Amino acid sequence: MRIEIQVHADNLGDLPSYIERGLNVALSRFADRLGTVKVRIRSVNGPQSGRVYKSCELRVQLMPSGILLMQETRDANVYASIDYAAERIGRSFSRHLERDQDRRQAIANNRTNTLKLRKHRTAA
Repeated sequence: MRIEIQVHADNLGDLPSYIERGLNVALSRFADRLGTVKVRIRSVNGPQSGRVYKSCELRVQLMPSGILLMQETRDANVYASIDYAAERIGRSFSRHLERDQDRRQAIANNRTNTLKLRKHRTAA
């Protein structure tokens, strides 16, 4: 898992190490299936409130398929935004793997049923 970090905000001293720790906690069990993890932190204005929020955008490339999962969160606290985005991307990845496993199982079951049907037809 390779992590690329872009920070477009001010006063965020130890942020890169915090991001890496958070992503390692959320994604370490999937590390062998991940390509590049891109993190983008930026300041954005809140709608009609004038407050400044921090946006955390995570893009994770799955290997070997190359599928891209993305999560974006916004919060006034940059650390909360990072934590929430990392948690959500971990859950998204788990769901993706479950759906992929279900799909593979359905394909395998279909092949088994097809082979049984073929054997039955040739025996008759």
